[in-house]
Amino acid sequence: MVGGESGAHADVTICVCTYGRSSVRETLRSLLDAHTEEGLAIAVVVADNNLHPTAWPIVEAFGAEAPFPVRYVHVPAGNIALARNACLDASEGEWLAFIDDDEVADAGWLDALLRQGESADVIVGPVLARYPAEAADWQRRGDFHSIRERCPLTLGRNAYCGNVLIRRSLVEQCGARFDLAFGRSGGEDTAFFACLERAGARFALSVGAIVREDVPAGRLGLRYLLTRALRNGHVFARVHGANTHALAAACKLLWLLASGLLRAGDPVAWRRSAIRGGFHVGVLREKLGLRPAPAYGASDPAPRGYGGIDAVSSC
Repeated sequence: MVGGESGAHADVTICVCTYGRSSVRETLRSLLDAHTEEGLAIAVVVADNNLHPTAWPIVEAFGAEAPFPVRYVHVPAGNIALARNACLDASEGEWLAFIDDDEVADAGWLDALLRQGESADVIVGPVLARYPAEAADWQRRGDFHSIRERCPLTLGRNAYCGNVLIRRSLVEQCGARFDLAFGRSGGEDTAFFACLERAGARFALSVGAIVREDVPAGRLGLRYLLTRALRNGHVFARVHGANTHALAAACKLLWLLASGLLRAGDPVAWRRSAIRGGFHVGVLREKLGLRPAPAYGASDPAPRGYGGIDAVSSC
């Protein structure tokens, strides 16, 4: 334990899972201004999923200046589900929040999430992308890297760990854990929130609880977006298999193909159709028993987002 008062009890634990990313330094620093209202004590837990404890020097330096307790946990497994479970085990208080190691929180981020706490057990906020100078016009206008959940009715199946606040007592009550089977493919958070939904969790949106993510140049292209959509389709079919049908996915895919062709003159519209089509290809592949290669635990840091279903969803 470093930083703050080691014996102090926290009301909210902020959890950060990291895997070889130096950007976790900026993530942690943004937490200094995440809680501006008095009356609640916070703590931070960092779970390092890398084989070697590469995040320890960053966490140690941050803890030396942080006004709240900071705990470092080394989970050298290359399995994000294990890291998230380590955060569950190390957390305390009524609430726990997750933010990714390539994101930074706006000032007052945690306060905005907590304001929804009286009427909800899981509160989700947006992840807004920040594009580099070389980003094309269609990439900025399409804003495919941002995650803006718009429909409260679908939060149970679309919630994600990139920006979320969870009532810890509910997690303990229903015994929810992150499924290790999803720890290398992604989607462990999707399965986790589906479990909470079945346990009766109430979900809510907090549009003012904003975190931001810089998009690396290597992830700007359509190929990355299609690959991500494909994996999301696989995850959706695995988690919600009883509610997904190959015929329905095939029909949606054909409709999106036709829609993309009809809107071929719009560089944003046809790409949006292609990305949505990639999602349904993933559903079909999963139904046929064709699994993608593991995405996490390799030598390179995991791609954007450990889970989540769709970049944009609506009622």
